[in-house]
Amino acid sequence: MPTIADLQPIVEQLCTDVANIPGVKDVYIWGSYIHHLNQPSYAVKDIDIIATTNFDSGDLLAIDHSKHSPLYMHTNDLIDEGYNPTAVAFTKTFLTFAKYNVDHWATSKNGKLLHWGAIADSQDEWAELHDKAEKRATTILGYTRGQLYKTSVDKRR
Repeated sequence: MPTIADLQPIVEQLCTDVANIPGVKDVYIWGSYIHHLNQPSYAVKDIDIIATTNFDSGDLLAIDHSKHSPLYMHTNDLIDEGYNPTAVAFTKTFLTFAKYNVDHWATSKNGKLLHWGAIADSQDEWAELHDKAEKRATTILGYTRGQLYKTSVDKRR
């Protein structure tokens, strides 16, 4: 897992790149990266990024990953099918930023907070998924999270 120090230049570039996507007003980073920003050796699991957009939530929610997804349509077809081509272009570009496990969030012009990917419905569900993921990672790596955190940076990479 990369550290805060490893990620700082990458996060700065990520924010600049996302801010340059048409339809983006502001970019925010939050979560564990921000909470531990003053701890350069802290190992970060993911980077939570929020793009504040000019898009209606309905335009963003209409974009899916099915075989007929607007992400794979030609611009003329998008208009014919009722999609906002700029919202589709934003989504396509925004989701390409995936290095270091970026967790994609957006706010719409009508005040909705949107997330790409799975979100647990309750804290209990989140805890269950978290426990399963940690057990699986421990099995694959041969280290618990605590052991991995205490190992040297070279071994973690």
